[in-house]
Amino acid sequence: MNEYGMTFADYDELLEQQGNKCGICEITLDEFKKVDGAKTGIDMRPRMFSVDHCHTTDEVRGLLCSQCNRGIGILGDTSVSLLKAVRYLEAAENKLTNVNNKRTTNGTNTII
Repeated sequence: MNEYGMTFADYDELLEQQGNKCGICEITLDEFKKVDGAKTGIDMRPRMFSVDHCHTTDEVRGLLCSQCNRGIGILGDTSVSLLKAVRYLEAAENKLTNVNNKRTTNGTNTII
């Protein structure tokens, strides 16, 4: 945390401001400690949220669980990329909803 100019007290204060939850998915720190270890097997890292920061300015944006932190990183840490991903998922969900709404009476899907 020191690389971002944060102390443990700063981390704790930010965590409290976020309601002890990830800034994106809102998993609680207690639940994250259980889930993260279960997903990764034996994990020797301390169970803390990642300090999310701007890679250009190093300004701290908030605290994220490892899954959300990796997710936004993979998508380039830009709102433009994330919004494109949201639009993609919404379009796919709408298409699936339309398919499900066009089921025939015998329960099979029609081809659109």
